[in-house]
Amino acid sequence: MHWSEKRIPEGVMLAGRSDDAGGRRDSRGALSCRDNRQRRSSAATLKHTIVDKARMLRGAPLFSEVSTEVLADLAALSAVELHPTGTTLYRAGEPADAFFLVIEGEVSGEGDRVDPFVVGAGTEVGALAVLDERPRAFTVRTTTDSLLLRIDGDDFLYLLEQHPRLARGVIRHLAREVRGSREGRAARRSAGGE
Repeated sequence: MHWSEKRIPEGVMLAGRSDDAGGRRDSRGALSCRDNRQRRSSAATLKHTIVDKARMLRGAPLFSEVSTEVLADLAALSAVELHPTGTTLYRAGEPADAFFLVIEGEVSGEGDRVDPFVVGAGTEVGALAVLDERPRAFTVRTTTDSLLLRIDGDDFLYLLEQHPRLARGVIRHLAREVRGSREGRAARRSAGGE
């Protein structure tokens, strides 16, 4: 099923929606959601509250401008996973079905069309492939035991469609990243590095 055909998963209520769409809150008022996505066998899926996951999301530059209500929606659709060192999160050429936010640890990436990189806490990996719905450009592995927040691509695209402020915040973040990359290349060229 294409992401645009997705509907709100059973038991999830999006903030700011007037139609209840089957959403439910538990006795503490927390959003309840499904967690039946397939997990890689090397990952331990950990139980965290929506508030915990929203705090994790808030710490990432990608989501720094997003409202608490939208973060709660995104948190309800995400999963916290613990991956041991050396776990392959995804390979170059694979379809982009999710992206990851590094909470603790480090991940590395390499591929034919990108420079190798290592990133740590607060960094997302794989979001661009989810956004442009193209195959992965690189292979990403954990370089240490890593705590990651996994965000399903279809759910993320659906939330972008439902929450224009989330979309604007993501666009602003990506624009800053592109601008910084261009400015860095220009500086390297003027210094004789490229």
